[in-house]
Order: sequence, then C-alpha cells, then structure tokens
Amino acid sequence: MNPWESLLTNEGRDIMRIRKWLALGLVAMLVVLTGCQSIGGLDVAKVLKQQLDVKSAESKSTVSLKLDLADNAKLSDEDKRIIQWLNDAQITIDAKTQDITHVSMEGKLKLAGQEVPFKLGKQDTAMALWVEGAKSPLIISDSGLVAGIGMLPTDEVTKQAQSFMKSTVDLLVKHAPNPKQTDVSSVNEQVAGESLSLKKLHMEFTGEELIPWVKETLQSLLKDEAGLKAWFQEMGKLYAPIITAGMGMSLGDESGQLDFLKDGEVLGLTAYKWVIENAPKWVEELDAAYAKLVKETPELATVLGPNTKLTLDYYVDGQSNVRKSSIQLNVALPAGQEIPLKGITYSITSELSNINGNVKADVIDTANAVKMDDPNMTPGKWLNHFDSKSVVYSWLKGMGITSKIAMLPMKSSEYDDWFSDDPLPYNKNGSMMAPLSEVAQQFDADLKYDSSTKQIAIIDDITGNRIEMKLGSKEATAGGQAMTLPVAPELKDGMIFAPLRSLGDMLNFTIKFEETEYASWIMLERK
Repeated sequence: MNPWESLLTNEGRDIMRIRKWLALGLVAMLVVLTGCQSIGGLDVAKVLKQQLDVKSAESKSTVSLKLDLADNAKLSDEDKRIIQWLNDAQITIDAKTQDITHVSMEGKLKLAGQEVPFKLGKQDTAMALWVEGAKSPLIISDSGLVAGIGMLPTDEVTKQAQSFMKSTVDLLVKHAPNPKQTDVSSVNEQVAGESLSLKKLHMEFTGEELIPWVKETLQSLLKDEAGLKAWFQEMGKLYAPIITAGMGMSLGDESGQLDFLKDGEVLGLTAYKWVIENAPKWVEELDAAYAKLVKETPELATVLGPNTKLTLDYYVDGQSNVRKSSIQLNVALPAGQEIPLKGITYSITSELSNINGNVKADVIDTANAVKMDDPNMTPGKWLNHFDSKSVVYSWLKGMGITSKIAMLPMKSSEYDDWFSDDPLPYNKNGSMMAPLSEVAQQFDADLKYDSSTKQIAIIDDITGNRIEMKLGSKEATAGGQAMTLPVAPELKDGMIFAPLRSLGDMLNFTIKFEETEYASWIMLERK
C-alpha cells in the first residue's frame, strides 16, 4: 500500500465519527445555496447563474474549523490526538484562475498549531504541489490526468452542461422558499483593497427548518409538471452518453440490452415518469419517515435542531458578481460518550477580483518532481524527501507513516505446506529463523547478496542504516556497531534465513507469536 494511502486509512478511521456529523451539516448548506427566490430587488437566480460565467479571476479565501468540546468531556488518548490536529485548523489561499486548465494557488495550512506554506499549480494535464520543507515539488495524479484527457468534455458538451446547470438554478429558485431569516441591504465593503458599493444578501437557516423546507420545495416542484418534464429531458440529453459509456465499460457485450438509454430524451422522460409516479408518496410520508429516523437515531434531533445553523452573507456588485462572501456553519452534536464534542463550526470567507480579466496563473517548476502515486516511494523515501526539521516531516512521523505490520505464517503441523509457497520460519538452537528476503520486503529494506563472498547487506528504509552479515558467521554490524548473532545466517531451500529477533533489533520491529486452533503465525510490528 502507498504510504499516503496508509496514512489516509489510519486517520480516516479515527475521524470517521466526527466527519459523519459534519457531512450532514454540509449537505444542508449546499441545499440551501441552490434555492432562494428574489429578495429586496436582488435577482438571486441571476447572481447564481452569473457565477457559472466566471472564466478567470483572482481570489482570496480562508477556510477554518473549530471544535467545541462537550462539558466534562472524557477524552481518550485517541480523541486528544484528533482534536489537537483538527481544532482551529485553517487554510488560507490566494488563487489565480487563468482558465479551466491553468490555475495556481498559494497559501498556508494550519494544523495542530503549526503552519505550512504551500503552492499548488495546474497546468494542462499536470497538477503540482510544493510544500515548505520538500526537496522538490510533488506531482498529484499526473498519470490519471493524462489517461483521462480523452474523457474531457468538448466545447459543445461544456456549453450543454453549463446550460443544464443554469436550468437547474432557475427551477430550484422558482420553487424553493426563502429561509425565514433573509434580507438584502446596501453596504460599502473593502474587496482586494478597493472600496465597493455592494448589495449584501444575508441568510440564516437552522437545522429544524430543513425538513419543512425540503417538503415545501418538493410539493411546489411536483405542481410544475411542464418545468419538471423539460428539466428531465435536458438532463437525459446531457447524461445519456455518460451513463451508456459507463455501462459499456462495466457490462461489456451485455450493454446492448440497454440501448434505450442511449436516447437522451427517452432516458429523461423515463426518469420524469418514475418521479411523477413515486414522488408524491415520498412527500406524503416525509414527516413520518423523518420521525421514524429520529426514533432510530435520536442524535439526528440535535444535528437537525435549532442549534445547528447556517449563516451566509453574499456581497454582490452591479453586474451580479459575488465579490465577497462569508459562510458559517454551526453543527450541533449530541451529548454522549461516542463524540466528546458538542459542536463543530465550519467557516469560509472569500473575496473575488479581476473577474474575467487578464489573469496569469503562476507556474511551478516541476524539475525533479516526485509523483505521489510512485510505487517505488517507500515510507523512508518520503521522509527523506522532506527536511528533518520541517513541519511536514514531523507531521508524517506523528501520523504514523513509519508504522507497519507484517505477518509470517508458521507451520503447525505436517499438513501445512500448502499455507505458503515459501519456506516457513523454523527454530534452530532456540532461535526463530526467518526468510530474510520476506522480512526485508515487508519493511521496504534494500537487500543485496554477493554469492561469491557470501556477504549480505541490508539498508534500513527508515534510518538508512547499513546492516552487514555473512552466511555461516555470527558476526554482524548494524549502523557501524558490531554485534554477535545467536545463530549464523544460513541457506535453506535456496533462501537465506537469519535469526528473527536480531532482525527485529536491527530493523526496529517487535515480534509477537499468535496461535489459534487452526493456525499459528508471527506478527511483526514497526511503530
């Protein structure tokens, strides 16, 4: 597994409990943003559609996260580590969008009270990331971007997609009610050092408003059969080629049975008919379904209660461009032992200037860059790619990039030869002998063997220490320090075996013997 994937997997398990509640709040925020009728002379639909016409711009943004600890919270070590990392997390970004394929960003990421400056640049098919402390930039999914170039939309498809998004805005704005707390006022605001006269759109939306808001929106939509039908037809024409292409890849020859989906209008009308037939029942049962859901998951009553609130301020100029915005989402969390928090606050502020002007994205020099998905990059190589005094280096260490667990099967009976293709560990004079190549591979160590001199050399992936041994000799060195092995390395069945505990001392892993009724094995773990 790629070290980055391992980190994401480990951290993902840790923050899953917090993230699932935050996700509910973000969904609510996005729903509200799509629907808001004209207010105080401000044409909200025009404002939202105008944002789709922004091709180039310069922007400044700040995204922050605040965790509110529950009263008398009892924190485990795991909880303390997660909260230390995420509380007061912040990212600031200055971005330049030249066009859809040329974008650059420069900013700072703050985690656990430490800041890391970074630069991110997208040039055609390459996306490069530079972070302070790195010896060279990192290429993000370069191969995936190149492979997907043939799937990029044509100009015609892009125009079609943009038209569909505008139709979606029109439909939702027409039928979605305004939040109860909504007003528009005239203000003077500083944007990119310039004082501007703007319209300020202010909205507040609480969690308890969500279900009634969804119900009222759906009821209104279902009455507009002509508008809904036209929207589904447009949707079908846009997405039919994508759906049929995906089915062709997954179903192969059997995809011919779904030829009717290739006709976008037929697809759209089929979807429209299904919704018209089923949606009224959904709306009718919405309140009861929500009540049942709250009964089964009482925590939802808090998350979608009055203390969960979205506050949104849009500052709009005379051309309907959003020049400045502030979004704050407070998500109330249920009291309990599972989550030691009573709330999460997610905030975004941004300013936009030079809209559709002459913007030139910065270019990152990718000479000697390293691909983040390079399979040859081991944990030790990634650590070595950063200055040992840098913040990112300490983050990688703290997040457990060096952690690894390996398993060596053991033979517990004469019938276990099928268990492994390679020779299994065995006991010799009280020492467990393990296949050296297997151990080295599991811990990303570089192993070399000179058959003429019988010399064995191992380079520790993490420390870079050189370990030297010799077949038939108990003398060895590790990092320049001499040591005596309990048993000399030896050849067996064409493989080199060495004493496992000595390897653990030299490569910094622990050993634990495990056994069940049916199998036994050795667990090797490096912190």
